[in-house]
Amino acid sequence: MSVLYCNTLSELFCANYRPRYCSTMASDCRPSTSRMDSNASSSGEESTDHCHELDYSHSELESFELTFSNFSRRERSRVGRVSLSNNRLRVLPRKISLFYNIQQLDISGNQLESLSSEILKLSQLRILVAKNNRLTAEGLPKELYQLTRLEQINLAGNPLGSVIPDVLTLLPSLTYLHLGGCGLEEIPRTINKLGSLEVLYLGGNQLSDVPEELGFLPSLQSLQLNDNRLENLNPSIANLSQLRSLALHKNRLSSLPSDIIKLCYLRELSLRDNPLVRHFVRYLIYQPATLQEIAARVIKAHRINYERWLPKNLNQYLNSAHQCVNNQCRGVYFDSRFEHIKFVDFCGKYKVPFLEYLCSARCMPTAPDYLETAPNPAEADLLRRVLLG
Repeated sequence: MSVLYCNTLSELFCANYRPRYCSTMASDCRPSTSRMDSNASSSGEESTDHCHELDYSHSELESFELTFSNFSRRERSRVGRVSLSNNRLRVLPRKISLFYNIQQLDISGNQLESLSSEILKLSQLRILVAKNNRLTAEGLPKELYQLTRLEQINLAGNPLGSVIPDVLTLLPSLTYLHLGGCGLEEIPRTINKLGSLEVLYLGGNQLSDVPEELGFLPSLQSLQLNDNRLENLNPSIANLSQLRSLALHKNRLSSLPSDIIKLCYLRELSLRDNPLVRHFVRYLIYQPATLQEIAARVIKAHRINYERWLPKNLNQYLNSAHQCVNNQCRGVYFDSRFEHIKFVDFCGKYKVPFLEYLCSARCMPTAPDYLETAPNPAEADLLRRVLLG
């Protein structure tokens, strides 16, 4: 039984691929082909915006050999997209190569254990969707690199083995690679050969670490490593200067490389369900006090009269002091403060986080960082109005 892997990111990054489905069974009639434009290119090779689409998806068929023979050479030359998804195919139809201008091929949701060499004859192929089959690393043609125009591959939900197949790292034009839920345990060091790669999805595998070479993908914009077993992240990740989305949720991370702050284009960072999140939420980074603040704290702590002999700007600064919320502390803070999250039980149902400002880490409470009840009725009323309006 093949493993089904539901994918939402492929819809996000492959939004240009939207197969249409025929209303009749392919075994009863030749499917109608849709045409985006009647004008063929002068070279005889049509782009995906000027081609027909041949759709045999959800037809419960095991073979298409005879059906493919019903098309004339002219008709075959105009077919740019073919969908054979969600059927019962065990082998790739040999006559698929008759449609030599195919640029998008969807063979997902079948029972394929290998891809025959016929696919190598599709020299115009740009997008290959073969998720949720039974493909193994040995079932991929070693000469797959001959498809020099191949840009997007989705092999999610296939039992590829413990290591990403080497053949997938030899595709110079590859920009999108989806290998979610493939049982992978290791990323090969040859991954850095994919210099054009923009999207790499490796979620739902069994990865325990990532190689340094993963940080040497200059075009990578989206890296999905969620739902794995990662305990640490290689510092080379900080070299991914174009990275915009990084998914690390549902791992075992307790820390992140400090240089990750250098990823200036990063817009999405998912960290939930990691040990580091619980630690980070409760103990946020404390910025050391400046010499000016230290001096001001001493003046306030010893109640030194300063109004007569200090400049106006320093008077204003000293008057801006905030009292530490720790009842056992009489200290103050100005710009530098220690932020602490205290979880308060609200109505016996929710633990609501409160952000406290302390003058130093020494003011951290020794008791658990949550209270069993709200501190007082006034705070409880305020909390209710904030949450419920």
